[in-house]
Amino acid sequence: MAVPQRPVERRLAAIMMTDIVGYSRLIGLDDVATLQAIDDLRRSVIDPAVLRHHGRIIKTIGDGLLVEFASVVDTVACAIAIQQGVATRYTERPDQPSLLLRIGINLGDVIVQDGDLFGEGVNVAARLERLSEPGGICLTREVRDQLQDRFNLSWADLGEQNLKNIARPVHVFGISPDVIAGLPKEAAGEIGTVEAQISSNARGFSALSPRLSLVVLPFMSASDAADQSHFAEGMTETLTTDLSRIRRSFVIAPSTARLYQDQQTDLQQVSRDLGVRYVLRGSIQKSGSRLRVNAQLLDSQTGAHIWSERFDGDSTDLFGLQDQITGRIANSLDREITVAALRDAEVRRMAPDAVDFLMRGIAASYGPQSLESVQRQEAFFRQAVTFDPGNSEALARLAWSILLQELPLQHSTSTEISQNRVKEAAEVARAGLMHDPDSARAHLALALVHRLHGDPKGMALESEAAVALDHNLANAHTSLAMALIWLGRPHEGLLAVEQAMRLDPRSPQFGVFLSVLGRAQLLLGNIEVAADCFAKAQLLPSSLPNVHAGTAMAYALLGDLEAARAAARQALDVAPRFRMSHSAYAPLAQSPDLYRKLYREVILPAAEQADLPV
Repeated sequence: MAVPQRPVERRLAAIMMTDIVGYSRLIGLDDVATLQAIDDLRRSVIDPAVLRHHGRIIKTIGDGLLVEFASVVDTVACAIAIQQGVATRYTERPDQPSLLLRIGINLGDVIVQDGDLFGEGVNVAARLERLSEPGGICLTREVRDQLQDRFNLSWADLGEQNLKNIARPVHVFGISPDVIAGLPKEAAGEIGTVEAQISSNARGFSALSPRLSLVVLPFMSASDAADQSHFAEGMTETLTTDLSRIRRSFVIAPSTARLYQDQQTDLQQVSRDLGVRYVLRGSIQKSGSRLRVNAQLLDSQTGAHIWSERFDGDSTDLFGLQDQITGRIANSLDREITVAALRDAEVRRMAPDAVDFLMRGIAASYGPQSLESVQRQEAFFRQAVTFDPGNSEALARLAWSILLQELPLQHSTSTEISQNRVKEAAEVARAGLMHDPDSARAHLALALVHRLHGDPKGMALESEAAVALDHNLANAHTSLAMALIWLGRPHEGLLAVEQAMRLDPRSPQFGVFLSVLGRAQLLLGNIEVAADCFAKAQLLPSSLPNVHAGTAMAYALLGDLEAARAAARQALDVAPRFRMSHSAYAPLAQSPDLYRKLYREVILPAAEQADLPV
């Protein structure tokens, strides 16, 4: 049977293109110093600015970057921050080559394919960048019109420009370096550093969060039956997933939200802790097949009740109720905000027993993940699929729970993978996509299949698909980060895992996030920062052998062999069969030349010094 072609995916996007002025000349003068300066500039200025303004680095193009944003305002704010940061950086660091950037910004239609962007929307931004003054910004009339008076900028009207290979003239405006220099600077601090990222978990993200930021606090079970609490927990998580589909939303992960369960919640404290504007809370009562959901939406900064409402329905139509609540919130917050993918209620109808087992499996997924807890999840999701074979949510979660048990040295008891189990999980995930092509979790499960098959490109593509479908799914960002690091793109991997940390700052899997961040920092040569990441990860629950191994190697590279060997012993205590050849670091041997050499000449010798089996 012929495989149907994927339809062309298009979307409207704000595109930023950057370019280094005189790159070839600088390389000719001193290639080593220039490359070091570029690396330093990305780490200290560009990447943190992109993260702060919710952008996504699509790729590097020679000495430039292609970056996508959902908001024109964020794009221009990011460009201004970068140009200000570049100017400040080289005032403070006269020892480095003086780099200047040109930046072009366009708002237009793009084609999405395999995680990359194509089309005239991208091409126009590339041409605009070449019209920009060194240290300045060029943008189209469409961008300027969207901004209105937000930045109080003095524009240079460059008129209609005929751009190479662009069929129509484009009206261009410029922002000069002098105008940028006169604008207020952003708050000091490099959000890209691990120290700032970790400390921001304590102080909240209020200054950084988008306007539509939301946390769904755990719904309370009003049922007399104690065993119905799992139903309320599952309702909380699946409602969170639906709300994350609202365009331009920022929704806190359920695992972080659960920390506010069973306590008198101070809304302003929630706002400070999580950096959110809105709080949804409520209760759920189940009697037989009948459901009653009481929900309240509150402004966490003022305490005002935006609305409260009661929803009655049948447990066979649980997702129909969720659609009602999601749509009601969307309309309450902003009439122009639409839910991107509220699935058809008839498709999402489930048998009551399937709902019950699905919710039990979701409840079992909370907290530290042991082999026993993952096996329990698999059993619940299998039961849900037995009662409702077409339920995409249960299928995706079943595939994920199978695969987690096959991760060598994590939940597995050996270093060997059961290919039959991986094959089964892949088939289950694909069945989920057949029933719901927009299932982010099914794509995430397929990303893990590619990871187990040693295919970083496939892992990256499926992780990108999961992020595109549900940009609030923290595990999808972490999966993408792992794939990018594996592919020798640690800068981008660092951004992806930092986004996961921001989405779920109280996650029981936060140690995994820190471990991935440590790996990225290790590849970037930031050994002390990497050691700090691993050391923090060791203090958290579910510390895995790869965390202890990372700590051991970082300390060995810092010359502290006593601490290195102590961490290595911890890795072997957790996983006596640990070997570097089966660890999270082994895929680096398949990375691009630079990182393959780093693995062979730096990481492996550090492991040997720490007495880690290779």
